[in-house]
Amino acid sequence: MVAKRLQQQALEAAGRDVISIASWKTRKFNVHLLERFSCHLGLDFAAIKSSPGFAALCNYCAIAA
Repeated sequence: MVAKRLQQQALEAAGRDVISIASWKTRKFNVHLLERFSCHLGLDFAAIKSSPGFAALCNYCAIAA
């Protein structure tokens, strides 16, 4: 329920109205995985998050609605 509400808020901000829990979970997993990689490789996660390609990496394998 919380995940669905967070997804709904993000879609409202983007001007979309389709909610996909699978896509939300995929995006959250991708962010978590990138954070784990940066931690284990000694990289600055803040720098990775500010990278222009960060959103594309987060949306990898997410369902396009």
